[in-house]
Amino acid sequence: MARRPLAFMLPSGLAAQLSQPAPARLIAALVLYVLVTVAVFGGTAAYVIGQRLSDRDAREAELFRELERREVTRHALESALVELRRTLDEREAHIATIERDRHELDRAFRQSDAERAALEDERNLARERARLLDRGARETELWLETAQRERLAIERERAALESRLIEVDEARAQAERREQGLRWRLETTSTRLAQLEADRAATAGWLADWIDGRLGAIETVLHRTGIQPDRLLARTATQTDTGLGGPLLPLVEPTAAPAILGLGAPLVHDLATDIDRLEAAERLLTAVPLAAPFDHYHQTSRFGPRIDPITRRQALHNGLDFGAPAGSEVLATAPGRVTRAGRMGSYGLMVEIDHGHGITTRYAHLSRTLVQPGDHVTLRTPVGIIGNTGRSTGRHLHYEVRLDDTPKDPTRFIAAGRQLINALGS
Repeated sequence: MARRPLAFMLPSGLAAQLSQPAPARLIAALVLYVLVTVAVFGGTAAYVIGQRLSDRDAREAELFRELERREVTRHALESALVELRRTLDEREAHIATIERDRHELDRAFRQSDAERAALEDERNLARERARLLDRGARETELWLETAQRERLAIERERAALESRLIEVDEARAQAERREQGLRWRLETTSTRLAQLEADRAATAGWLADWIDGRLGAIETVLHRTGIQPDRLLARTATQTDTGLGGPLLPLVEPTAAPAILGLGAPLVHDLATDIDRLEAAERLLTAVPLAAPFDHYHQTSRFGPRIDPITRRQALHNGLDFGAPAGSEVLATAPGRVTRAGRMGSYGLMVEIDHGHGITTRYAHLSRTLVQPGDHVTLRTPVGIIGNTGRSTGRHLHYEVRLDDTPKDPTRFIAAGRQLINALGS
């Protein structure tokens, strides 16, 4: 739009004043300056507002600066108005014109305030949007942090899996090497088992011969005592002086181990039977009184029929009579338990020992007993002192061996003991 001359923009009264003398022209110039300033200010504000609407972030900063400039301008205008009021107070005629100008200025200020309020609203909206954007940015950062942690966890898991794969590969290689070693050991073990089988066969044959020889010697000795070994061995299988026990473990089938070792079940069974029989025979042997009751002695009377030393008639003698120096200790002829120790009729002071398996021994005519009923004695344990108590004609020991309370000849037991020592070398 074409600009109108400045004279046409001034109020008619103000234009007339310009033709007045100098003071009047000064006032008119001031009013003109104010109007021009307002006009320029209005145009500048319109231009700034237009530019701010195109770029919201840059316009907001420029608007703040423009508002500051307007405030400065407004303060300058207010100062000028005050000066004008002091000047116009002197001229009452110009008050109406100045008031109209003032109303125009107030209207311009109100318009400026409205624009500033609109800009304030826009600034508040911009701040709200910035707050929302900040919150969205924080949420995005949190999401990125979570994603980063998950990525690191996945990386660690991948590294662990790769390490595990390496370990598995190494373990597989070790297993292959172990398998080769086991194959070699299996071949070596098979060869060793074949050698052991040959050695076992030879050892089993030797052991069977040794057991047969030892059993034969023991049974021969027992036969010489006048007892039946088979009958006593049957008792030995069910009697023992020691306790038995231990944890209950499952029994491997007899054919399982021999199948691996190449042993025949009948051969193992025969050896086990022979060993059991030998153990029973040795237990029985320890219970048979094969020793003499003295270390040094002489026999004064035999077993069986004899002339009784008191009645001088034929009588049955159920034991052996031994002579020995005074004070000689009477020794147990086999391990056992003392069942009697004291006076017993014509036996005088007597000790009786139960050796198990139905075998007992008696030691009579003692001067003193050295054990009590219930005592357990071993071979060669002193049980009394030789004496002359009971039905006796002098110092001696009456010695009996009984099987199931039937007297047996002690001479045969002592002779069998000597034979066993010679046969076994012990």
